[in-house]
Amino acid sequence: MHLDNIDEFVKALTLPASDVAQMAYLRVGLTEGHLGHIGTLYCPHCSEYSGMKLNTLHFEHTIGQQLYREITREDTIGYRPRPELPEYLPPSLFRLDCVNCKNAFYVLLLCGDKSPTLVFFSIRGGGVATPNTPELVKYYLEQAYKAQSATAYSAALAMYRAALEQLLENKGFDGKLPAKLQKLTDDIKNGSAPSWAKRLDIAALQVIKDICNAHVHPSELAKLQALDAVFMSDVQKTFSSLLSIAYEQEPRQTAAKAKLKAALNKGKKKLPKSP
Repeated sequence: MHLDNIDEFVKALTLPASDVAQMAYLRVGLTEGHLGHIGTLYCPHCSEYSGMKLNTLHFEHTIGQQLYREITREDTIGYRPRPELPEYLPPSLFRLDCVNCKNAFYVLLLCGDKSPTLVFFSIRGGGVATPNTPELVKYYLEQAYKAQSATAYSAALAMYRAALEQLLENKGFDGKLPAKLQKLTDDIKNGSAPSWAKRLDIAALQVIKDICNAHVHPSELAKLQALDAVFMSDVQKTFSSLLSIAYEQEPRQTAAKAKLKAALNKGKKKLPKSP
């Protein structure tokens, strides 16, 4: 389960199977407890979705009891919809630890005037930037990540758009974003595009550009309000794939070839000379 989704996060909080144990867990056991590996979250240090361990620092028990009653019981229709929680409860605080590195996230579960909200604070920045991502592209991606972590999704899309435009400029494409994407598409079609570009999903990039434009220059409030964590996660995954293709695959292949060549040369030196 992806922990940046409020419903998935809530389910992760209510993992114990026994109803009796569940109630005791939510009332007293969750105040300071470690749940182990409970789901995945995008780790900016690993540059990929990684398994997370949950450590509960403070849990508002009123929230826990209501979540238990409304969500955790499964019946013929599965999980019930997320409840409307009481307004203005003190926030609950959790820490997520990446199982692959030493990065950690502090997570606030806030109950405001509309619906529960998750806000993430990563100890290490970077967003979806990869090791070879240029600094200016990395800057916009980190801004996008910070906005996305605070559920400011329209602001995040504006930064993703800026990152895409800067990436294409870094790769030698001039003009505004539509012109850059068109030139890239034309180069791929006529065979003049660089090798990295031939592996891109141009349709996905075009969709991201159109979505970003729609939210940077919106005509309807409903379009802005339709954004959610699931959609933003898909945007994040698309950018992660783009960066891997644009900046990481060729260096990895070059390094692998150099390693093989070095091993081969080392092996040749050890071979005895023929009589």
